[in-house]
Amino acid sequence: MDAKVNLKMKFLDEVKSKTPQESLSGRQWYCQQAYRVSTKLIGRSNKAQRRLWCYYTV
Repeated sequence: MDAKVNLKMKFLDEVKSKTPQESLSGRQWYCQQAYRVSTKLIGRSNKAQRRLWCYYTV
């Protein structure tokens, strides 16, 4: 993993230990970001497929 990602995860874990119910842990944040990126990628690929379909039908 990138050094910035590790630092962010450690920071979030420290904040979580002080206020357990009000924040995400580092692992939860990382999973949330990975899910967001994967759904964005799926959306972009669907958009590209629709765009190609429009070109073929014209």
